[in-house]
Amino acid sequence: MPRVCEPSMIGQTRAGTTVRTRVPLNNRLQALEVDSMEDVAIEEARQAFEPRWNRWNVIRTVAACATTVLLLIILVGLQGP
Repeated sequence: MPRVCEPSMIGQTRAGTTVRTRVPLNNRLQALEVDSMEDVAIEEARQAFEPRWNRWNVIRTVAACATTVLLLIILVGLQGP
């Protein structure tokens, strides 16, 4: 049973990064009035947003890939000899 829990925990990590990090960042981005902002203000907003969003996107992607690999390993192991 513990083998099945491993991918589930990684999947929860992926979902957690979405809820705790990406959603608030996206909400702040949507709140900006880009049409009325000057180029300098847009660049500052981007610099405040993009590095953190990209970092957590990489973490989320790695967690999703790890979940997939672990599930495949479990499925192959369940096939038996």
